[in-house]
Amino acid sequence: MEEAVTVEQQVAVLRVQLEAAKAGFARWLVVCCVFSIGVSLLAAFTKSALFLAVAGFAWFFVWNRWKCWAMVRALLPQRTPSNDEERRQWINRIRDSVFTPPAWWKLSENISGAALIGLLAVITFFVVKSSGLLMTLLYGLGWGILILYIVFRVKYARKSQDRASPPA
Repeated sequence: MEEAVTVEQQVAVLRVQLEAAKAGFARWLVVCCVFSIGVSLLAAFTKSALFLAVAGFAWFFVWNRWKCWAMVRALLPQRTPSNDEERRQWINRIRDSVFTPPAWWKLSENISGAALIGLLAVITFFVVKSSGLLMTLLYGLGWGILILYIVFRVKYARKSQDRASPPA
């Protein structure tokens, strides 16, 4: 028979996971920063609008990784909570930040999603333009699945929002 995991063990595991997430965001922040600097220099030397757009998007990712790193850093306590009240407050703060993400997070997700769909549309245009009927049907099926996913995701988000808001 397995032993039940204690609150202290759960807090320790959560702290380790947050530390790992913080380190991961820090690594990606460095990678995005190096990439952004490189693309910005390339855009400056070539005077290319395409590279400038890529550089802008890369700096957006730098900002995003920095905000994620700062959010996780703020969630980590300076010391491990020692009593049940501190643990409860800490876990509630983490739960609240997960279930009600900050506005910048939602904005970032929307911008990333729109950019992904835009890039997929450009790729689809060139692939379908240079391919036959089967590839066109395959891309049509892919877009159909993507549209259904977005519709169901929006419906679920609205339903969740309606449940979360108190009745007037």
